[in-house]
This record gives sequence, C-alpha cells and structure tokens, in this order.
Amino acid sequence: MHNVLLITFDSSYIAKCRKQVLRLSSMMRSMEKKLKCNPQERFCSIDGMCNNLKNPMWGAARTAFERIEGPDYADDLSEPRKSQSNKPLPNARDVSRKVHDSNAGHSNPDSKTLSHLAMTWGQFLDHDITLALGTGINCELDTKDPECVNIEIPEDDEVFRKREVTFIEVERDSPFKPPHHCSLRSREDVNRLTTFIDGSQIYGSEEELTENVKRNGGTLRDMKHPHGCPFKNLLPRQDPDEFCVSKDPKRPCFLSGDERTNENQGRSYLKNGA
Repeated sequence: MHNVLLITFDSSYIAKCRKQVLRLSSMMRSMEKKLKCNPQERFCSIDGMCNNLKNPMWGAARTAFERIEGPDYADDLSEPRKSQSNKPLPNARDVSRKVHDSNAGHSNPDSKTLSHLAMTWGQFLDHDITLALGTGINCELDTKDPECVNIEIPEDDEVFRKREVTFIEVERDSPFKPPHHCSLRSREDVNRLTTFIDGSQIYGSEEELTENVKRNGGTLRDMKHPHGCPFKNLLPRQDPDEFCVSKDPKRPCFLSGDERTNENQGRSYLKNGA
C-alpha cells in the first residue's frame, strides 16, 4: 500500500498516509446521477439546479462549499484546527478584542474613499451566495457534544462579564453528506444558498420560501410603513415564530429570502429597495 501512495516509512508516516488517502479519494469520480435539464427554460431556477446544463449541480443550493485552499483539520478529517504545536488555538474572543481594540484610538485613519455603505453592500452581496446550514444543536456551556465549539468569555472582558455572559454559544455547521459518493473525504459544509448572484437574499433559494415572499403576480410582498406617508413601503412582517423577536409593533422584524435580513439596519434598508 505504501508503494501505491508513494510514502516512505518515518515518524510522520500515519499523518502523511492519511493525507494522501484523502487526496486520492477526493479525486475519485462522483457517482451522482446526472439531472435531466430543460435547455429551453426561460429563467434560472430558484435552487440553482440546471443553471449549468453540463454540470447541473454546480452552484445549487444545499451542496458543499467549494474550497480555494484544502481543509486543515487537526485530524485531517473533521476535528477543529489546532496550532502547529498541536495545542488549542487562542481564544477567539481574545483575538477579536485585541485586533479591533487596536484601532480604538483611531490610530488607523478613516478612509477618504469608502463609507460604511461599502461594508453594507459587501455583506449584502455575500449573503446572496453563502449561508451555512446549521445543525440546530442546543450548545449549553456544559455540553460534551463535539459539534459545539463554544467560546469562553475571558475573565477581564467587561463587555460580556458585566452582563454575566460567560460564553458564546457556537455550533458547528452541518456536514455535507453526498448522496452518491462512496469515497473517504474530509468534512465539508453545506451552503443553503445558490452560489450565483441571483438575489437569494431577497427571493430565497427554496421554492417554499420564495412563494412566501411573493404576492400573486410574482412581485414581492411588502407592507405599509407604520408611520404612513411619505415613507416608502417596507419588507413584509416576519412570522412571529421566527428567530428575530421585536417587542415594538411599529418596528417589526422583516421577512425576506434570507434569515439574516434583520441583523442590522443596512441589510433591511438595501432589501427594501433603497
């Protein structure tokens, strides 16, 4: 076997062998069945399937993210990455504090060409092409579930500690499970959206959601502004059992093709057609 893999026996043989097996396995031809696409379709599909007639699943919703660089798991399969010395990586909250606090005194000058809109538009575009599928696991602090990678709040973090927040609950993205692929592969994550710039954050990437955001005739649903004229109409009110919760009836959570539309004012503003 080692002659086939072109690996010599040494102290790192097992790790090298595992990496080579995964590399060769990933090169195996997929067993996925070819979809029968209609080349006469007038419009692209909501879920992205058959947008590419030669490769019908390319860019389709609920397929695996593509990588620019290969995976870097601690065990080459699924375990979260560690440092080069095989120790846990620095606390993510600590890294965030030290990186962003470094400009607290405006040591880095403000851009003279970019406004906050540049960031908002970037996020709007990103949310058209990427949204990882979650597992729905309840990651309590004392959980032993390996799919939970909670972030502990440092003792000197006054922002969270004064609110008695001791950890940030983080669940890993749902792993992609190829329906017709028998080779051994490193863990990949599922993209809920199409990878095409096709307005997924407005119209959705699933038929059921798309029908919910549209009115008869195909145009997008909207609602009157709570303060009336001269304000323009807004996105429709989100269903009450969704993630976002608003206690102000005049400031409801909005419904669109993306569940993150209520993350900040800029997102809702762009989706309202501004």
